[in-house]
Amino acid sequence: DLNPAKVMRWTLAGLGGAVSYWHIDSDGFGTFVNIVCGSKWWCIGKSEKGFLESDAFLKMDAERADGGQGWDVEGILLTPGTTLIMPPNTPHAVFTVENSICKGGFFYSYRSMDRTFAGMVNSTFINSSVTNTDHPVSRTLIRRMVHHLYNLTI
Repeated sequence: DLNPAKVMRWTLAGLGGAVSYWHIDSDGFGTFVNIVCGSKWWCIGKSEKGFLESDAFLKMDAERADGGQGWDVEGILLTPGTTLIMPPNTPHAVFTVENSICKGGFFYSYRSMDRTFAGMVNSTFINSSVTNTDHPVSRTLIRRMVHHLYNLTI
């Protein structure tokens, strides 16, 4: 089923101690997450290059604190009512501090298409080592966005 609504919004329940090791969200999606209850440490990898080069992920060590890349890492404690908005192609690891529920979703933005396309390349060619899922509906959304731009300019 290629219904974007089924992929674009989600709710997660996590047990305290759960870990999601270093990855990027698939298909070049940006991500937003709102903590309903509980708390999570959301660790974001930062690089001067901005992760637009695909080789940034080829040697990624999911279990190292810096992803094995010597990245700067910023940890953000997400608590109830906190919303995090993360750009596409952002490496992150998540540690569930206590039982939690969060709601969130994925998005595309024309302003971050460079990061989206880099994330799509990474998701496509080194998929299982950089992301934890795949969403075929993303191609439908990108096609619609490109078609919209075409209609605006032609």
